[in-house]
Amino acid sequence: AYEKIFDHIKKKGCQFIVSIYDFKGADFAVDQNALAIKIASSNITHKPLISYVAKTDKTIILDTGHSSLEDIARAINWLNDEGKFDIIIQHSPLAPPVKVDQHNLKFMKTLGSCFGIPYGLSDHHIGEEMLYAATALGASIVEKGVCLDELGDEQDRAHALNISLVGEV
Repeated sequence: AYEKIFDHIKKKGCQFIVSIYDFKGADFAVDQNALAIKIASSNITHKPLISYVAKTDKTIILDTGHSSLEDIARAINWLNDEGKFDIIIQHSPLAPPVKVDQHNLKFMKTLGSCFGIPYGLSDHHIGEEMLYAATALGASIVEKGVCLDELGDEQDRAHALNISLVGEV
């Protein structure tokens, strides 16, 4: 499935980012020439993994999930200690699908100003309107999951964009 998605994205002239959860995923992202590596919020306290990806030449997107500011600061410091400063902090609202009024986009801006780095949004809404709102609020990156059109009842289906729409939205 990843091969199909990446081939489609490349044919559209787009680049992609890979969310990683372990060392194998980090190596996969580098091997696939991903534009950036996203550290999932579940790994924000995983120092060995954070140190490992800091050594790549990829931009690091740090997904905050429901982490404390202390955990976020510690992860940024670990990246900085490894010489990695090409970091984007990403606000991730509640588990998908999330209603518009529960995205709390002001917190996205707060994260950026608090840590003095670019910020973005992991969009968990069913439609595309949060992508536009986050961009209007200064997001450097907006993430919208993609899935194969024929995915069916898969978990991400509720808030992901059909792959056939990539390059069209």
